[in-house]
Amino acid sequence: MDAGLAAVLGAVGTGVTGIAAALRSRSTTRHQVEAEALRALRESRKAAYVSIAEVSERYLDRCF
Repeated sequence: MDAGLAAVLGAVGTGVTGIAAALRSRSTTRHQVEAEALRALRESRKAAYVSIAEVSERYLDRCF
């Protein structure tokens, strides 16, 4: 194999590897952001449900 061709193929392979790593990193970051957004949404829902349960419990204690 010609040394020049080997150098070109090595450079292309390195470039492709770099692009693939960047895309994977971007995908991982996007996944982490989505997971954090869902966690925050769950926490706010949980707080709302706990509040409703506490109010309901106080109301039922007064009624019975």
